[in-house]
Amino acid sequence: MQNEMNQFSETAESAIKINFKITEQDFMTQMDFIMEKVVSKLNMKSRIMLCASVLLVVLLLAVMDWRRYLPIILLLLLLAALLLALNKLFALILRITNSNAAKAQRESGAFDSPVEAVFYPDRLTITGAATHSVFQWDEMTNAYETTDGLHMVHHASRYFYIPARFFDDNSAAAVTALLQQTLGEKFSRDAQMMTPDTAENPGEGVQPLTDEAEPVFRYDFAMTGRDVTAVSGRRSRIMLTAAGAVIAAVCGIWAYGSIKNGNTYNAVFGILIGLAVIVVFVSTYVKNFAAANYPSKNISLRWYDDHVTAVVYQEDEGFNRVPYAKIKKISRQGSLTVVTFQDNTFLFVPQSSFSNEGERAELEEFLNKKQLKYSKLKY
Repeated sequence: MQNEMNQFSETAESAIKINFKITEQDFMTQMDFIMEKVVSKLNMKSRIMLCASVLLVVLLLAVMDWRRYLPIILLLLLLAALLLALNKLFALILRITNSNAAKAQRESGAFDSPVEAVFYPDRLTITGAATHSVFQWDEMTNAYETTDGLHMVHHASRYFYIPARFFDDNSAAAVTALLQQTLGEKFSRDAQMMTPDTAENPGEGVQPLTDEAEPVFRYDFAMTGRDVTAVSGRRSRIMLTAAGAVIAAVCGIWAYGSIKNGNTYNAVFGILIGLAVIVVFVSTYVKNFAAANYPSKNISLRWYDDHVTAVVYQEDEGFNRVPYAKIKKISRQGSLTVVTFQDNTFLFVPQSSFSNEGERAELEEFLNKKQLKYSKLKY
């Protein structure tokens, strides 16, 4: 017991506290950073496929009888056009999502509230009036130092941002040194933070609120990583599946037509392109699914009259309180009842948590009424 107390004392003494707040402008800075990282990764993969397609077109045009390969050339150009269109569409969706997320944060009063981040040797905690989140360092995917501040990524999809103005030279050096030590290659310095001589004071800290009343509904269950990944990457996987299916279908139709016309060469070429596209999209699909592979955790969802509180049981118990004004939609995804919020975060209740189908329908009806109520208040 004495050894455990000494270890706790050493951990507390080595903790680094940063008090900050996020304004709407800070939020948009964070959203722009996320969009830049996501789109740059997508563009890198697309550039490889585009270069390969263009190179094949150039090689085919260089041969003497290039008209013979006209269907192949058109197919490759179609593939390049689809890749460019997907990039533009994905970037547009991200911009719309960011705008909606900012609106939801503004309407729920999330901006300009003091928050405390504590960097321990083994974990990061972020505490505000509506949240106390605990993140083990081995669950962090990346951390980036930029001139604007510090961006941290949890399980490839959840981003946290601390603006540079809330650091000074000493605290910035201490935090980045800790991140280098704990995250290793996961930490990268895109640029050194532009810190002021004196860190900005975000205002008096706010103690986390407590729920006094009994919840209308309460569900305690194990939140499995499989369920989280099934929900978190659903949109991008649908887009990948649709795009891959369209391209593969075009290749298949062209190959079938070539076989009927007795043009075996074109048929083989079309099948090879189709298979290559399928391999690329399937591998990206699998990587997307695996990237957000969350560990299973015990969770309690407590649904009150105007908000839901999610309590995560771990060594340092965390919680997050979300007002119903942020609800975007309620849907069923397989055995899960999923509540998606305006900032594209989500909560879900597995079917196993309900005693019967009527209880599940009762919760969904309750949430649909809340969504309707708050949507009317907004407009």
